[in-house]
Amino acid sequence: MAAGSGMGRGLGPRGFLTEEEKQNMPKVTPQLLLRILSYLKPYWIQFLFVFVAILLSSVVGLLPSIITGRIVDEALMGRNMKLLIQLLIAAFGTLTISQVIGVLESYINAWISQRIIFDMKNQMYNHLQHMPHNFFTSEKQGDIITRMNSDISGVSTVISGTLASIVSNVATVVTTMVALFSMSWQLALVGIVVIPLLILPTKSVGETRWKLLSESQEKRDEMNQMVNETLS
Repeated sequence: MAAGSGMGRGLGPRGFLTEEEKQNMPKVTPQLLLRILSYLKPYWIQFLFVFVAILLSSVVGLLPSIITGRIVDEALMGRNMKLLIQLLIAAFGTLTISQVIGVLESYINAWISQRIIFDMKNQMYNHLQHMPHNFFTSEKQGDIITRMNSDISGVSTVISGTLASIVSNVATVVTTMVALFSMSWQLALVGIVVIPLLILPTKSVGETRWKLLSESQEKRDEMNQMVNETLS
């Protein structure tokens, strides 16, 4: 993420973090998030398609459960073969539609991600052309390579992948709650009580994951530096 925060629009020679700056990296702020999300701006139309696909997928994803309930309660219990066939066809159709929407969403999301990576790498390369000579002698080449490859991919994942996941999770919760309230408000209330219990552990998991990612990043920097020194 350090690379992402150091590659905003119109950066000067101090855009890359020194070792001292790495120890005092700024916290994630709304301004920093907006700066990162600015890379998504040229592709907002494509992301709008992803957003619509996520909403459709969330709605369509509920239909198989509803259809299954009707199969058990009405078709099987009522021994209605005609209704059973109709519901099975409907279930197959909804599953097919859901898979098609999922494929389109994944394709567009991957396209956005690769375009963002392309833009950021071009910007970083152009930025490196204007860096003073002492920057290349004071900074580890492995760090620069890692920022060009892994860090940029990480920022792209945050923009296209994490943002889409947040939208998907929110849409799933909302549509599920609506479906539960329409079937049984008592069951819906139970679900509302359980949701916070599932969210609370994610904080500790997130902190552990962040620590592991930081350690992995350091090892990757060391590996790139070793490879560069060995081959150069």
